[in-house]
Amino acid sequence: MKNNLLEIVPEYRSRFSIVRNLFISRVVKSLNVAEIRSGFKVLDAGCGEGMLMKIASSKSGVNVFGFDHNPLVKNLNIPGAKITCADLTKTLPYFDKSFDRIFCLDTLEHLKKVDKSLLEFKRIMKKNALLIVSGPTENLFYKFCRFILKGTFSEKAGPSSSPHFHDIDSLKGAIEKRGFKCLKTVRIPMFPIPTLFKILVFRKDD
Repeated sequence: MKNNLLEIVPEYRSRFSIVRNLFISRVVKSLNVAEIRSGFKVLDAGCGEGMLMKIASSKSGVNVFGFDHNPLVKNLNIPGAKITCADLTKTLPYFDKSFDRIFCLDTLEHLKKVDKSLLEFKRIMKKNALLIVSGPTENLFYKFCRFILKGTFSEKAGPSSSPHFHDIDSLKGAIEKRGFKCLKTVRIPMFPIPTLFKILVFRKDD
């Protein structure tokens, strides 16, 4: 477990502007495709330092919630956001049909098994709610960029690293098998550079 929430995604403060912009744009574009409106309840699952919540809470009339397994999230102070410590692999501390939008950005790939998490998302999503997921492609270009930044091709080694058990395409298949329909795919960065991340927008079928 990271001793500092800022260690979870240090790329937000990278000395390379292209890296900073890439990671921040992942959050901004995820919010844009979610089409959040006033009155919506929004959940950031695996919120880390709260980058998404900070942006979402600035939108008028939006109710923002977030959780992370790291107990340091209890020290986050984001006006208007309700933040708690919870485990994505266990029953989540929210009522059925609570949320209009759930974000889970660059988080599910770190879980060996995602079924419990997906069932919990379905439980707490309102009718017609959206689930927005992002994750790495783990293609050759992605691994090359990891080597440049961290000095290793492995996701298990190097600073601020943890194992990836899935790439975004295998996650897409797992999510669809659990009764979600993929409505949209956003690639980051855009053509002609090979895709490093994908943002997927899902609606639950039932």
